Amino acid sequence: MSEAAETLAAVIAAKPGGENRPGQEAMCAAVDAALASREHLLVEAPTGVGKSLAYLAPAVTHARSAPDARVVVVTATKGLQEQLTRDDLPTLAAALPGKALRFAMLKGRSNYLCRAKLDVTMIDGVEARLDFGDEGVAGALDAVKRLGEWAEVTETGDRTDAPGAVSDAVWSQVSVDPGECPGAANCHAGDACFAEAARDRAEAAEIVVVNTHLYAAHLASGGNVLPPHTAVVFDEAHTLEDTFAGAFGVRLTPFRVRRAASRARAAGGDADLIRRLDRAADALDTALGAPSEATRVDLTAADGPADVAELAAALATVATLARELQSTLRKSELGLIGGAGGGDVARAKAAQATRLLDGVADDIALLLDPPPNSVAWIESNKGRPELHQATVDVGPALAARLYPEVTVVATSATLATGGRFDQLARRLGLTLPPPVDSEDVAGADEDDPAGSAASDVEPTPPVHRALTVPSPFDHARQGWLYVAKHLPEPNDPRFADAVADELHALISAAGGRTLALFTSRAAMDRTADALAARGGYEVLVQDRLPRPELLARFRAGPGSALFATQGFWQGIDLPGHLCRLVAIDRIPFPRPTDPLVTARRAAATARRENDFAAVDLPAAATLLAQGAGRLIRTTTDSGVVAVFDRRLATKSYRQTLLATLPPLRRTIDQAQVLAVLSALRDAEV
Repeated sequence: MSEAAETLAAVIAAKPGGENRPGQEAMCAAVDAALASREHLLVEAPTGVGKSLAYLAPAVTHARSAPDARVVVVTATKGLQEQLTRDDLPTLAAALPGKALRFAMLKGRSNYLCRAKLDVTMIDGVEARLDFGDEGVAGALDAVKRLGEWAEVTETGDRTDAPGAVSDAVWSQVSVDPGECPGAANCHAGDACFAEAARDRAEAAEIVVVNTHLYAAHLASGGNVLPPHTAVVFDEAHTLEDTFAGAFGVRLTPFRVRRAASRARAAGGDADLIRRLDRAADALDTALGAPSEATRVDLTAADGPADVAELAAALATVATLARELQSTLRKSELGLIGGAGGGDVARAKAAQATRLLDGVADDIALLLDPPPNSVAWIESNKGRPELHQATVDVGPALAARLYPEVTVVATSATLATGGRFDQLARRLGLTLPPPVDSEDVAGADEDDPAGSAASDVEPTPPVHRALTVPSPFDHARQGWLYVAKHLPEPNDPRFADAVADELHALISAAGGRTLALFTSRAAMDRTADALAARGGYEVLVQDRLPRPELLARFRAGPGSALFATQGFWQGIDLPGHLCRLVAIDRIPFPRPTDPLVTARRAAATARRENDFAAVDLPAAATLLAQGAGRLIRTTTDSGVVAVFDRRLATKSYRQTLLATLPPLRRTIDQAQVLAVLSALRDAEV
């Protein structure tokens, strides 16, 4: 038995009710082999396998195999980060003989209180332009003062450790984003920086736990965010493509420009330049407009429409003013550092404003001169326009920046599409060779045979393996997949009313205990209102209550139906009798007009692939499987997944979707499903 397998066995033996799971053992062996051979690994581990311990046990073995070895574990959410460091890693550490296991959690800089920003806020007050809710400006300042007292006693400065709930607006007054921080060496509070202390703990750890956004920032920065490591494990890896696409791009808003101007004003910047930058932000706001849906823009088109030319001109004006203002503040900052007066707080304000202005100008430069393989669009976020740029295909970037540097293990409950990993491997760059380093080739000694040989060798794709480990659940015995084939097509005007009638019948039969998932907010609200009027069960609706309260009420009363959109399709756990029915209104295909998806379709067509099969179908299959996966969470769960989209029973592509879903018993018989749900309800009375 390998050291990793022995570690896993020791942990399972020490856990109350611990049991050996073939899937977990198979995954542990595969991860151990991958880390030892430096072969990259894609491993689909269905719910219940216990994948966290299956990759942590070999990760610890690898981290202790050499002095310079370290493993970074990447999760999709901060909640999973905290679960690993609060539960799984301490459990693993307790089962290990010998020296203590060193592990640490590292978050993005904005998650830690910034002493320099706190100093600024305590002198200048909170930003009056922000919405502090019912507490108002005075209440926000009181909250900042309490955080200042907490800063003197906390060891972490981590927002999750702060006393009581802290609103986003209040936290923004005591924290900085990476683009705002001047760095510890240029900060008067650098020696006592909580974010730097967290990084120091990560430097000393064998296992470092981060979230996907932070790792994406690490890759985008050229490897300057995280400590050196030899391997990385991506949990919930089905989210990687979209997270990396955004992280390698840009997000710009008029509010961000106004915020930079406000910070420059507080730092004593040139008043005329600041007024002009504020006006430029207003012009940018007007040029962006108020799109009802995400709208693609090409800022490089010489003969583009007038509104795009207006937007490009507005961006150029903002960038020019930001550069001019940044330059004057930089001189002021250097003067303050040289002892011209103002003190630590004045230097902090100048440094933070300079960084913000620099970031705005740099991002506009990327928008106006975009890199290949990118797409830009405008969308509305709560009525406020935003300009985005994202990478269309992240594969080449990962082939260049990730795989040559570390061994990669990527895992999730849903990775394969229709049982195949080839599409995912291509999208993540595992079938692409790393680019040739032209500088190395050009700099090779012409008389050096090794150098000559190296330049003649074509780079090859990284070696990788893929597997699916067995589920511990007997899906065919525990649950049903019901497709309401008798309903109209989703584009039929009768579809919405038919869904409401069908869902009401199923919820009534189940006695509540329903998670109803919708592909649009409008459909969710319309159906929820229609069913609430019929009575017989409580209807809970996403965003009409805070998420924690919504889930607490659902868990407290089995006679409830929870209506939600894509934020609830994954990442929530409702085991046992809490959820007997998961209802899905449509196959969750991407929106036809989504700019990033549209660009990916065009890229697939350029590669002579079927764009639907390469882009839309894998995305829909993964999300559909994630939604269906909310039903069976333990070996004793049972119930029904109901899909109201008849295409899952009629279209040729249904086979790919069905092969991606858990292997539940299938039926199109409504009467049979109503009887199953009624029997489950009656058994619990």
